[in-house]
Amino acid sequence: MLICSIASCFPQKRINYTSSNFYRKFAIIVPAYKNDKVIKESLIDNFKIDYPKDFYKIIIVGDHLQPETIEELKQTQAEVLDMHFEHSAKLRCVKMAYDIVKDGEYDYIVVLDIDNVMETSYLHKLNQKLTGNVVIVQTHRTAKNLDTSVSILDAISEEINNAIFRKGMQNLGLHSALIGSGIVFRRDYFLNKLMGFKSVGGFDKEIEVEIGKENLFAYYFDDIMLYDEKTRLFSEFQSQRRRWVSAQLFYLRKNLLQSLWALVSKGNIHYFNKILQFMLLPRVLMLGITTILFVFNFFFFHHLFKLASISFGITIAALVIAVPFKFYKLKYFKALIHVPFLFLTVLKSLTKLKGANRNFIPTPHHTKGEDIK
Repeated sequence: MLICSIASCFPQKRINYTSSNFYRKFAIIVPAYKNDKVIKESLIDNFKIDYPKDFYKIIIVGDHLQPETIEELKQTQAEVLDMHFEHSAKLRCVKMAYDIVKDGEYDYIVVLDIDNVMETSYLHKLNQKLTGNVVIVQTHRTAKNLDTSVSILDAISEEINNAIFRKGMQNLGLHSALIGSGIVFRRDYFLNKLMGFKSVGGFDKEIEVEIGKENLFAYYFDDIMLYDEKTRLFSEFQSQRRRWVSAQLFYLRKNLLQSLWALVSKGNIHYFNKILQFMLLPRVLMLGITTILFVFNFFFFHHLFKLASISFGITIAALVIAVPFKFYKLKYFKALIHVPFLFLTVLKSLTKLKGANRNFIPTPHHTKGEDIK
């Protein structure tokens, strides 16, 4: 983590954007499970992007949306699919857009979450950066709300992961980690590979494992921003982390020996590196545990205190380096008093992992200005 955190401090290669008459065509798939108000709000914002309208299509895969919401969405320029799955799943919704993508002359497919909002130049920047050999891209997902202490800490956690596991990894020549949204697929990969995936939870983890096996490189475009709603309540944070940790452990158990063999026999470092990442605890747990060991050994096991101090120091250094400068303000520092509560929340989620990867656990979303209680 420390090595990747330091590596993230170095700039990525930038592209000087120039006007071009060549426009790639994008299909933007948005799985929408319930949350009628949220999808209507985010769709309005996403149609504000600065890109020729003939060269992109937003596909809403509505799962359990109200009939009046479906009708309202159909009045827009979006393509709307009305679904009522007995067992909901994000990947299942994404797959429902297969026929639309197959019949259209799309070059790349973008997968968003129901609450995601693209920056206005999102597709323009993608269009300038993508080349035929780029199969999968992760764009920079960042917070669109900082209205509670939990959302501030969640936003900081996301940016730490962006720095260490995306920008830092890529600067070291390793492929970027993926998140559940803001992922861009080349059309042929979407049609030929993604349709074979089966995950209920951990949609992004399954993709990471498969591209690791194939030794494909997942790129990270740090300057292409996707605004994502951060969890506002401890209960939401617990539910979300429960789903993430469960998926991580599932794919760790399934791939550990295979990835080690792939490293030894084929030199496939990308696959092995990805499984190594699955071994890491969530950042708040890592911080909490190294802090507890530091204090505990100071009082009781002096012969282990030096080792605990090094571990604690490395963890702190990795996290501090990875936090963007914009968060070094007093109003954000105040949120740090809630870190112990967040630690206990995530610790509690570990007691409820059974079956979490086999069930659809949606993250609650809120509209602009909604009161959070």
